[in-house]
Amino acid sequence: MSFLKGVIHSSGQNKGLVLKSFLALFETLNFKRILFVDDNELNLRHMHEAFKKSSIEIKTFLFRASAEISE
Repeated sequence: MSFLKGVIHSSGQNKGLVLKSFLALFETLNFKRILFVDDNELNLRHMHEAFKKSSIEIKTFLFRASAEISE
């Protein structure tokens, strides 16, 4: 995992566990909600699994490429 310019890079890793570990570094902050966007459904499930016993609300969105819009 690496953190650069506000983005966590975690290629090939369980995204839920990576984010949970990252947030543990800031335990004095009170996160209420996480919005997570990914193009892989497995990563969305991992996010929900990692935070199922947490008080943090998880909202996940499956990203799919959209068609190009011409003007």
